[in-house]
Amino acid sequence: MVLCFHGGGDTAVATAVIGEWPQIAKENGFILCAVEMHLNVTASETMEIVDSLCERYAIDKGRIYATGFSMGGIKSWDFYQEYPDRVAAVAPMCATVDVGENTQFSKAPRVNNEILVPVFYVGGEESPLPELPFQEGKCYNRVAHTFKVNRVAKPYDADPGDKKSWEDPVYGVKGDAEELLHDPDFEQSTTHVRSFYSEDGKIYTKFVSISHQKHEIRPFTCRLAYDFLKQFRRNEDGKIETL
Repeated sequence: MVLCFHGGGDTAVATAVIGEWPQIAKENGFILCAVEMHLNVTASETMEIVDSLCERYAIDKGRIYATGFSMGGIKSWDFYQEYPDRVAAVAPMCATVDVGENTQFSKAPRVNNEILVPVFYVGGEESPLPELPFQEGKCYNRVAHTFKVNRVAKPYDADPGDKKSWEDPVYGVKGDAEELLHDPDFEQSTTHVRSFYSEDGKIYTKFVSISHQKHEIRPFTCRLAYDFLKQFRRNEDGKIETL
């Protein structure tokens, strides 16, 4: 099951349809749960929805994923922080708050500092809102924290006070593997995917930026996100299995 969270000015249906999540779900045979008005509830209350759906449908509890755009991206980070043992991977898009904060812009009741959660995060390089490390400190902090929790082998040692010294002008450090992809619907844009190896030699962390993208969600990106999410399963012992 994929949980899909809408932006602050959107609805669940709008975000899902714009990102073509219903088509992706049909093509890949998963349940899509687009949560309406999620900004009015906490991650804990949202988990009640998950538990209810798991009682009604034959959902593999080891393959529950979270994604979202803008404020929905922040809600996905809430799951990374507060319920890391309940999701197999997350794909937040185009927003974050600082580590320890949540969608309600208050202190999160739990901050995950040790449970690995595969992450696919994407932001627009021309967004008027802060989405990427070069745009604002909270984005830098989120990336640094993810490196720590996901035990990325490469240190996140970009100096936030000296961005001119960054080896990667957007994220600060280069990926261990990098791809430059092109969205056929936005020919002027380049989707730059940075993959990072964790200490066990596997890739659980991908940080993405898109040139000539403002604050928006695109189907091409959602499909890349699902291709990442579907690789992972959380086993009963809590460990992540690569499928």
